Amino acid sequence: MRSFCVYGSAGELVVGRMSGRVLWYADYGDGEYADIIFFNADDWRRTYPGRMLDHVDILDPGYWTEGGAYAPPEYTWRACAREDGG
Repeated sequence: MRSFCVYGSAGELVVGRMSGRVLWYADYGDGEYADIIFFNADDWRRTYPGRMLDHVDILDPGYWTEGGAYAPPEYTWRACAREDGG
């Protein structure tokens, strides 16, 4: 598989596994994720060594928007997910 899914309450994005670039976006109604263009897949891989990028919560990876803004991972959420094995 050459892509992975990032999901959240406002939509679902299909992202290139190696590039981190958004390939496709499904909007769940408010367009909140429409301007996300790139996910920090490298950081995710460093955080979860040996795990396969597959379905990832929007809170877990950092991402960049069309306007150049960076939204870092939600580190508190990430710490809880790691403790739960998620």
